[in-house]
Amino acid sequence: MDQTIYLVRHAHAIYKANERTRERSERGMKERQLLADYFEGISITAIVSSPYRRAVQTVETVAEKKGLPITYDERFRERLITKGHIENFTEVVKQMWQNHPSHFLTVNPMK
Repeated sequence: MDQTIYLVRHAHAIYKANERTRERSERGMKERQLLADYFEGISITAIVSSPYRRAVQTVETVAEKKGLPITYDERFRERLITKGHIENFTEVVKQMWQNHPSHFLTVNPMK
């Protein structure tokens, strides 16, 4: 039996130092609805999410519409970039992109 696994990155979020409690932005709220719309006609049997707030918020609407529980898995949490606070997150990501582009390989079928 064939299975399809969909990997979805969390919707756009507001940056703050505490990774676990970062919430979606206004843009992220719209993206969450787009995600729910995308999965409207697709059969889903399970939803697994990072325990981080922005990830949970991203899949909540899909879970509610599908009548599925969300299973939380710590292995999907954010990777640790540094042990301290990052003043300029955008600059750090830009440097990571330049030095390690393979860390950012993605496919976006929702375009």
